Amino acid sequence: ASIYYSKINETMSYCPRSRQAEKLFESGRVSFSAGKYTEAAQSFAKALELQPNYLDAKHNLASSYGAL
Repeated sequence: ASIYYSKINETMSYCPRSRQAEKLFESGRVSFSAGKYTEAAQSFAKALELQPNYLDAKHNLASSYGAL
């Protein structure tokens, strides 16, 4: 069982697209909070290119467009 969980943790820690999408999402949140809605929208859109089903990024992208 411990080998199984070790493999899962190893696989989960090696998800560069996922980690990159999360970093872009956080960057978008910072930009949005600073009133930089165009930058925020760009970050959320890039996150969605990496993870098309990232619902929070979709929601925040729509909010960014609404704030423009």
